[in-house]
Amino acid sequence: MSKEEFRIVGKSIPPRELFDKVTGRFQYVGDLSAELYGKILRVPFPHARIKHIDTSKVEKLSGVEAV
Repeated sequence: MSKEEFRIVGKSIPPRELFDKVTGRFQYVGDLSAELYGKILRVPFPHARIKHIDTSKVEKLSGVEAV
C-alpha cells in the first residue's frame, strides 16, 4: 500500500460550514421559522394495539404537509 492511498487518514479536516459560521451566514435551527401545527391522537384504551388509522380525510385538507 502506498502513502498516496492514505493522504487523508490521520489529518484534521476543517468542517465545511466553518466559513459560514465565522461570517454569520450559517442558519441554526433557532433561526428558522415555520408555522406548523400538530395534533396528537390519544387512544382511550391503555395498552391497546392500533392496527389502522384512516387518514384519508385529513390528507385531502388544504395546507396539510404530512400525516
